Amino acid sequence: MRNGDASPFETAREYLPGGTLGILTLPKGFKFIASSGSGAYIYNTRGEKFIDYLIGSGSVILGHCNPAVVDAVTRQVQRGTNFYIENDKAIMLAKEVASAIPCADKVRFVSSGSEANSYAVRLARAYTNKDLVLKFEGSYHGFQDYAMVSSQFANPKNVKDFPAVSRDSAGIPGAVAKTMIAAPFNDIETTRRIISRHQKRLAAVMLEPLHRTIAPRPGFLQELREITEAKGIPLIFDEVVTGFRLAYGGAQEYYGVVPDLACVGKTFSGGIPLAAVVGKAEFMDALDPQNGYYGSTSDKRVFMTGTFNGNAISCASGLATLKELRRPGVYQELNSYGKKLRARMQEVFDHHGVPAQVHGDGAVTGFTFTKKDVVDSRSESMGNGQMKEDVTYGLLKRSIFAPYKLYSSVAHKEKELETTIAALDDTMKSLAPIRVTT
Repeated sequence: MRNGDASPFETAREYLPGGTLGILTLPKGFKFIASSGSGAYIYNTRGEKFIDYLIGSGSVILGHCNPAVVDAVTRQVQRGTNFYIENDKAIMLAKEVASAIPCADKVRFVSSGSEANSYAVRLARAYTNKDLVLKFEGSYHGFQDYAMVSSQFANPKNVKDFPAVSRDSAGIPGAVAKTMIAAPFNDIETTRRIISRHQKRLAAVMLEPLHRTIAPRPGFLQELREITEAKGIPLIFDEVVTGFRLAYGGAQEYYGVVPDLACVGKTFSGGIPLAAVVGKAEFMDALDPQNGYYGSTSDKRVFMTGTFNGNAISCASGLATLKELRRPGVYQELNSYGKKLRARMQEVFDHHGVPAQVHGDGAVTGFTFTKKDVVDSRSESMGNGQMKEDVTYGLLKRSIFAPYKLYSSVAHKEKELETTIAALDDTMKSLAPIRVTT
């Protein structure tokens, strides 16, 4: 029965499936409904304050309510919100994105990373006239049917022998899943064999250069680029997480490897919905409407449009965000914080005698309770999941909002680092004695 006096938690459960906006669920016993944010902090509806490492799933790289972003959005709202046709802010942002990202001759805006990845694959399939796409097990490339196979949401007990994939959601047609194959991240020899075996059918190889929170081994990305170039297979970087986060030019600049197509999102729009497909002109020109979508005989035309593509508010926010990220020393400070955070977290786990691996790169950090090196999704999935949930819950109780991994932002400073480490140390004391057998 619907009750006008229900609490926000009860209302959420009544009107939202599972009481959530997506898939993120906090540990049992912890209730949190966000109300506002400021800098590195998030506040819930009870007025409680937390250091925020979710930071809008990494999208608020400058911190909440950055003054430059707030000002740019406010001014644009007064000028207009959405035009559908080209607008000055979208054109200016496209030019800046193209100048920043090595592979970006041209840019097409969309509203989400999932959309960007979907269109990037469509472009590669149109370019090659092939259907098969290789992804890396455990990667997440969005909600579309073909991407939700062998993803980070897969049941570890349901893994298949490479290169076969598993379907990770109800409603995915088996025929669609057959257009995908999978390889293990950081294993170049297995990947090479799979590519060689299927090269005549491969439309693209797609990956997150930073595999969730697992860094590539030295040389892995370089060798993958060499293999795909030699065999004429387009390489797609999913940089929805790493774009404008690891460096201004994203993972391409940070790791020194340039793909044919890339997808960016999250960070470059200041927390307002915006993403983009970028790439070499030979791929991107298939999006030119003059190719003709209706009644055209061209087999290279690619349909791609959206009501909110290049939304003026999103692009105004993006321009303001990128201007702040271009300030001298921003990335040095951002990446230094992440490096210190990982080192200090590892020290805490070691001090308490807990076998744990803290991994990540730049301003992206993860941790896994295992004795073994974490180099791919299978090694990560073998960690002690209950222990990770217990630590996450312990941090939440100590005002550190870090649901399972940690994105740091420009607003995170030494004070937040010290507070975080003290909370982690206190959490580990409360959980002793601990046994990790994996």
